[in-house]
Amino acid sequence: MGKRNGDLEIGKRAAEELLRLFPDMTEKQICQRMGFNRKDLWNWKSGDTPSGFLLQRMCFEGCDVKYILTGRREKK
Repeated sequence: MGKRNGDLEIGKRAAEELLRLFPDMTEKQICQRMGFNRKDLWNWKSGDTPSGFLLQRMCFEGCDVKYILTGRREKK
């Protein structure tokens, strides 16, 4: 994935959203539950962007993907 300016924030917001959604779990536990590697989460914090497949998985788990992609929270 390219590291355009928006990509950097998408990855960080994805990691932030997972930690918000599962506050009582360690990063290792979150990654096991979601089916990806801890290195993926670390890479997102460093500026990589999650794949569409992983974003879809995060959506199914309850993550606010609109926030991850745009920086704007879904109004409830």
